[in-house]
Amino acid sequence: MTIIYIAGPITGMPAGNKPAFDAMAKYLATKGHAVMNPQSLPPGMSEEAYMDICLAMVRHAEAVALLKGWQQSDGAQAELAYARKRGIPVMDMTDDTDHITKCAANDAEPQRGAA
Repeated sequence: MTIIYIAGPITGMPAGNKPAFDAMAKYLATKGHAVMNPQSLPPGMSEEAYMDICLAMVRHAEAVALLKGWQQSDGAQAELAYARKRGIPVMDMTDDTDHITKCAANDAEPQRGAA
């Protein structure tokens, strides 16, 4: 079991990109990983509070999975930089994000993926 943190865009995304985060969390969990999903945090906190919590999760992760669009997210870029500084392996799931999200919406098992 690997502890994986999911990083990706939230701010400015429809529904905060929750469907993609939740689908990736479900997919990784079915592969036997423990998943830390920042979209499971409660609403209403400041961006600073979210980043504090998320960086703590990255600190305890054994890998980081990047969702599609991470390049346009200041928060995801900060999480990635922190993970790299700590030597935490990174899984770029950019090409798999849409497929995994669509499968989750249809309650189907993805047939491809890097995890």
